[in-house]
Formats: sequence, C-alpha cells, structure tokens
Amino acid sequence: EFGERLPGGLTPERAAPLLTAVMDGLQYQWLLDPSAVDMPGAFRDFVRLLYGGEDPS
Repeated sequence: EFGERLPGGLTPERAAPLLTAVMDGLQYQWLLDPSAVDMPGAFRDFVRLLYGGEDPS
C-alpha cells in the first residue's frame, strides 16, 4: 500500500522487526499487570510513529 517506504521514512523491512518487538513487549507488560497496560492505545501510538507522527485515520 505504501510502496518502498512508510510515511515515517522506514522501509517495511526495517519496520517489521520493530512491530514484532512492540507487540511482544506490550504482551509481556500485559501479562505482568493487565490493568496497567492500554494495549490498543499503545499500538495506536506506535502506528502513529510509523506514519511520521500524523494521525493515520
């Protein structure tokens, strides 16, 4: 959909391991304390970073 680069400037190949790391970290934090983690909100923040700080919606 985005071509060779995401709006934030990363290539999909560079973004993929970051996505995995973010999701793994969020899941680990949720396992430790589910009430302290806003997983959807944190993931939306990460997606906003991929879009170069713009709101993707």
